[in-house]
Amino acid sequence: MSGEALQLANHNHQYSQKNNIKFMGWKETKDEDLRSDLCTILRKKVGIELDPKDVLAIHRLPNGKLSGPRPVIAKFTSNEIKVKVIKKRSNEDLKKSFLMYDHITPRNAKLIRELKEDPRILSAWFYNGKIFALDKDNIRHKFDILDSVSDKVKH
Repeated sequence: MSGEALQLANHNHQYSQKNNIKFMGWKETKDEDLRSDLCTILRKKVGIELDPKDVLAIHRLPNGKLSGPRPVIAKFTSNEIKVKVIKKRSNEDLKKSFLMYDHITPRNAKLIRELKEDPRILSAWFYNGKIFALDKDNIRHKFDILDSVSDKVKH
């Protein structure tokens, strides 16, 4: 039962973050207005007209162990707006301002790291609240935080 509760808690945590984007490498300035700055950067660099009201909340995280600018989390009013923004993450001009990632739970991030380190796995990724991995036979598997790679990947 505790494993099931842990999985459900992780799922609910991830669901609450589904409209969030994590920005890394966004330079800090004194008296910054992150909401306004985000709208300006997106308009100038990739042509997205984002209304400031589309950003429910935006703030910097505590620095923790990282050096450099503190990460920024933005919560958007809808998943549609979040997807419109994050689809531009590979734009080279935008990467000069910051890098964008889905805001995933620490447990999901740990699972992805472990899958990427496993020699049986070619790649692992997050999509639409779920974790997927491609094994050496090019078979895609869906993983949850308590799943065993050995049980899913038969070699």
